[in-house]
Amino acid sequence: MDLLDTQEFIDFFESFRDEYYFSITEISRAKTGKKQPLISSDFRMFSLDDMCKRYSRVKKHLPKTVDAVHFENRNGKLTLYLIEFKNFSMKGSFSTYNLLDVLYNKLEEKNRENVENISDGFLKQFDLIRNHFVDSIEFDLRIKPLETILVSLPWLYEEYCKDKKIPIKDFRAFLECIDIKLIVFINRYSPYRNVSANRLSAHKIDNALKNQYNRLFYSGVIVFDRQRILSHDCFDYFIKREGLTEIF
Repeated sequence: MDLLDTQEFIDFFESFRDEYYFSITEISRAKTGKKQPLISSDFRMFSLDDMCKRYSRVKKHLPKTVDAVHFENRNGKLTLYLIEFKNFSMKGSFSTYNLLDVLYNKLEEKNRENVENISDGFLKQFDLIRNHFVDSIEFDLRIKPLETILVSLPWLYEEYCKDKKIPIKDFRAFLECIDIKLIVFINRYSPYRNVSANRLSAHKIDNALKNQYNRLFYSGVIVFDRQRILSHDCFDYFIKREGLTEIF
């Protein structure tokens, strides 16, 4: 199978621009629950969640995808940006990790009071479950970059080629030849605009994601970046740091 070239990649994305090229305000708006956007910005990117609904075959088996994709083509060097917006606060009373800790402490207290059925063995079993538990938000943030690269984008490209009646080329191999950057914006305030969420108070999900994303870097899936997890108020700083421009 022939390798896709840069212009063919751009043409593929251009085919989605009229329908699925939205402001960050719209893309970062929660799909369920409160409708307040995580970030207010007129800067536009491709809404990958919406792109996946164009073709019925993809929509029927909807992959887990990052919220937005953007690319920059500078002097023949293409960089693809995978961007996720997480409205839910991963820190606080609604964190399942915090809830599990509270529940464990309550059970431990009952154990000390010799309450029936709250034995040392029961506590050990609960602690084992707590230590192996993975929050659904953390799971999504782990799996979304992988399904975006391995499932969503290649699948959309195949459907695009079928729709346009053009030969299907090797999309996955093309992705291996370009730089892919992953950025997650989370619902946390940063006191300084150039401070990443990694340098703020640590949280269990943050640490797990940092390790996961480092593995993606060491295996060559994404490129090195010291600031992959950013507070939501750092979006303008991110745009300036990367020198991003809208696609016209």
